[in-house]
Amino acid sequence: MGATSVTPPYMWLRLCVFYLYSVPTQTVYWLMCKVPPLRVLAQSFVQGKQKNAMKKWSTFPYARVLHFAMIKTYNVLKKAKVGVELLDIPLFTLEGDSCRLSHLVKEQRPLVLNFGSLT
Repeated sequence: MGATSVTPPYMWLRLCVFYLYSVPTQTVYWLMCKVPPLRVLAQSFVQGKQKNAMKKWSTFPYARVLHFAMIKTYNVLKKAKVGVELLDIPLFTLEGDSCRLSHLVKEQRPLVLNFGSLT
């Protein structure tokens, strides 16, 4: 059976709300990188690659910041694909233990995964 796409409920409302959240968030980050006193303060909290990212952000025009906010907004509206084969990836806990994603899947029980990045 082929995969089908499911449209998120209230798609346009979600688009507006997330964009109204994303633009100020991206703007604050851009200002922290752009304004020298704020940049010095922010850099005292970050290390390594994040400092390089802050230097790049300080060179971006504001139109690019709005573009980043729009990209983040479009990602929120991506359709879920039902019926796609499970990508059985290894998962790791904060304690260092690991298991496969397939070990967490149970019949008749929803599985919610929350992914994040700490790069």
